[in-house]
Amino acid sequence: MTYHKVADPHIFCLTPRGLKTARRLARATGGHIHAPRSLATHKNTHAFETFSKALQESFLQAIPVIGVCSSGILIRILAPLLISKTTDPPVVCVAEDGNSVIPLIGGHAGANTLSRTLAVHLDAHAAITTASDLAFGIALDQPPAGWKLVRPAPIKSLTMALLSGEPVTLSLADPWLEPLLEQKNVRLAPRTLHKDPLVVSSGGTHLIYRRQDLVVGIGCSRNCPAEDLIGLVGSTLADAGIATESITGLYTALVKADEDAVAALARALDLPVRYYSIDTLNTVRHRLKNPSPDVQAAIGTPGVAEAAALLAAGPDGELIVEKRKSGNATCAIARQGAAPGNPGRLRGLLNIIGIGPGHAAGRTVEATNAILTADHVVGYGGYLDLVKPLLGHQEVRAFPLGEEIDRCRYAIETAAAGTSVALICSGDSGIYAMAAPVFEILDQDGDSLPAAAHRIAIHCLPGVSAMQTASARAGAVLGHDFAVVSLSDLMTPAEKILERLQAAAEGDFVIALYNPASHERKKLIYQALEIVRQYRSPTTPVLIARNVGRIGESSTVATLATVPVSSADMVTTLIIGNSQSRSFEMGPGTRVVYTPRGYTDPGRGARAAGGNPS
Repeated sequence: MTYHKVADPHIFCLTPRGLKTARRLARATGGHIHAPRSLATHKNTHAFETFSKALQESFLQAIPVIGVCSSGILIRILAPLLISKTTDPPVVCVAEDGNSVIPLIGGHAGANTLSRTLAVHLDAHAAITTASDLAFGIALDQPPAGWKLVRPAPIKSLTMALLSGEPVTLSLADPWLEPLLEQKNVRLAPRTLHKDPLVVSSGGTHLIYRRQDLVVGIGCSRNCPAEDLIGLVGSTLADAGIATESITGLYTALVKADEDAVAALARALDLPVRYYSIDTLNTVRHRLKNPSPDVQAAIGTPGVAEAAALLAAGPDGELIVEKRKSGNATCAIARQGAAPGNPGRLRGLLNIIGIGPGHAAGRTVEATNAILTADHVVGYGGYLDLVKPLLGHQEVRAFPLGEEIDRCRYAIETAAAGTSVALICSGDSGIYAMAAPVFEILDQDGDSLPAAAHRIAIHCLPGVSAMQTASARAGAVLGHDFAVVSLSDLMTPAEKILERLQAAAEGDFVIALYNPASHERKKLIYQALEIVRQYRSPTTPVLIARNVGRIGESSTVATLATVPVSSADMVTTLIIGNSQSRSFEMGPGTRVVYTPRGYTDPGRGARAAGGNPS
């Protein structure tokens, strides 16, 4: 499911004077201020230690950037990261005194629009330099709502033709392109040409735009084959001479939200799907051209495809293709009227997100995007603090430790209302985190949830776990087979924990220990180490990592005989090597821990010849 939202910008400043301007910009945009620690005294200002690192992190997460500083600083820091005008996020430079606003990157990706908005609030000059904007006041690659550019490749050559005075033809005088008709080299084609699509042409080069004012209503039987629905809609569009680009969206009944065929059609056409309740569909039953008693008996309304299309098209919209049927599916097409239609609701989406250890660089782009585009963000308060720079437009709900089930249930029920929810987990969402409880609630306690909860889409977004980060910091202690055991006996009996630990030790696995101790629980870590010592040498390396990826991070290497048990707590991860793990000094103050997999073993070649994978 696609959610089209723009992230709140990150506003960077370096001086007290710049901070004053940044606060004005934050009020205008809802953006987040980032400043040096010495200036970040206000609760709504995020502190950074290194400007270049913080700026690059925001840019790499595709967050719009406003720099209240010199343009040269922004250019030098971001230049190595530039990839493409179609992917780079907007970057705007604002003078410290607020007198000038300059879109540096992504002019047609939002920077020009953002610059004009900021200039109005600052009573400043927006230094727009994009050629087409300056010459005509419009951008050919940014058609307004209701139009879609379907052949974008010749943008550059058409723009150059306009600017150089070459003959250019418009097939339709739509209001948004009227500024072009003021140019002497632009003429309107004879009215005998068809009205849609709109074509801008010069010397055999064409830009083609299509009006987006059609909606498709769909219906299908339970477990309808995807190819049945896709084939029906495709043939219906083809027979009616309708291009996919003219369609704004797909609409159907809410009870079909979990149908694979509907999701497959949305992917095939790259269109959003929105849903209506049966009661809402019934509000237009009197307008149906082909009501069905069978459909009425099955789901409580006489039609889905036509009703959904009419609702989306609005009270003065009209069916242009009445219901068509295949063996398992139906579809209908309507043209939107002047009055807005009922937008319906999206399928509920729950993204269970692993944010890694906590620092932005250790978070996947997928995780960042899911947080930025969510309607609601839910999680333990401490974890929400770690992603605070990504929060702005979302509704945020924090839960304390110990209320994990309440947290998961709230996330499920909120998504069931047709919104996008981000459930935040530290590390990986599926490792000692909230993914398992969510599915457990749906599996074992599903009857107590709203019916719509069983139709939401759930995605588990992985994150870098603490053990992975700790191992990487120290070298490669997880270089061979390993086991992971949590020493928290809140959910698992201590006897079971020790039983699993003994099996891992006896099997010569590298062992990562999570939650080794707390204020109330110290005994298990001592028992765990005693079990491991029965199978390992006293010189076995042990990595002790605390606050991995967060402020106060530390990492030390000890041995199984000297591991400082008393310092272990709930933010500590212990990784105990196996019988082959090694530790050595690699330069002053740098100790590496690794576990060989056998690549340098002389006998490895013979085993690999027998099919041993690597």
